[in-house]
Amino acid sequence: MSVIWHKVWYDLWHNKLRTLLVILSIAVGVFALGTTFGLAEQMLPAMDSAHQSSSPSHASLYLTQPVARDALLALRKVRGVESVEPLNEVQIRWKKHPEDEWRNGAILQRDDYSRQTFDVVQLKAGAWPEEEGISIERMHSPFYGIDIGDKVIIEVGDQARTFSITGKIRHPFVPPPSMYDQAWFFGSAQLMELFNIPNGKFAVIKIRAFPYSADYAKVVASAVKERLAKQGIGVAATMYQDPQKHWGRMFVDGMTVVIEVLAVISMLLSVVLVLNTLTAVITQQTNQIGILKAIGGSSFTITKVYLAGVFVYGVLSLLIAFPLGALASFRVSQWFLGITSITITLACPTAL
Repeated sequence: MSVIWHKVWYDLWHNKLRTLLVILSIAVGVFALGTTFGLAEQMLPAMDSAHQSSSPSHASLYLTQPVARDALLALRKVRGVESVEPLNEVQIRWKKHPEDEWRNGAILQRDDYSRQTFDVVQLKAGAWPEEEGISIERMHSPFYGIDIGDKVIIEVGDQARTFSITGKIRHPFVPPPSMYDQAWFFGSAQLMELFNIPNGKFAVIKIRAFPYSADYAKVVASAVKERLAKQGIGVAATMYQDPQKHWGRMFVDGMTVVIEVLAVISMLLSVVLVLNTLTAVITQQTNQIGILKAIGGSSFTITKVYLAGVFVYGVLSLLIAFPLGALASFRVSQWFLGITSITITLACPTAL
């Protein structure tokens, strides 16, 4: 071992508390930086990948009245329309037990669950809804304590009717129940008849424009509205979405920017502490520096002594912070993505 490393080892080992504090300070900064930037690197691609895999529509039009399937499918002839898919969505009030208070909810009905086109929902357990059986969104199932085989009470007209849960379904575009208290259920055409929507009629359509651009999607949606207006059918609301970017990006982008700034600040504070520690050590060892110069040590050699100590601090801190930061960023990403009904694993980072 050279003289330089002898001195570095002596300074580190005989000042254990100072060494430990410096290592932990650097490790905290590296951990914060790695966790936050790793969080963004894992979350955003996973969100976008999950969104794209659902074949997202470009626009959803909510009609003022149910319309026959053939009339809606005929909208494919409108210039710029790539395809059309009809569905139904009704707002309801529901409760789990007769003594409970009524809660808000919604029931979604796809024209054919086995042949979906846009915003594809996935069966995760049980069976697709048939007749008067209903399924629940998989993220809402544990939140409301409703599982397959349970029964829920739904207000139908002026009556309270009981329905059985037959499956769990993943919907790619529903808000987390912890943030927006509205349970999502899925039903069949027979169930919609209870809510005055005849079999074969639909009050919502999803469309895709070709070639896609945000502006052109609005132009195509306007053309569809005009065609419907000529048939005496109104459009109550229109929703647009980017087929490449997940709808939750607007929330995650802002959050990640804030925590990344805080992580950088934490890292800079660690750097300041290391500089202060190094300055204090040099001040304490003025006599040693003088002796080194007296026996022929150059300024470069003396600089190497103290930079070697900093290098050791950095390596030891990295050994602590790197695995912990990687694990933390994965676990936090897993938790946040779970809120948006996206599941990731170490084996498959973009699993649904």
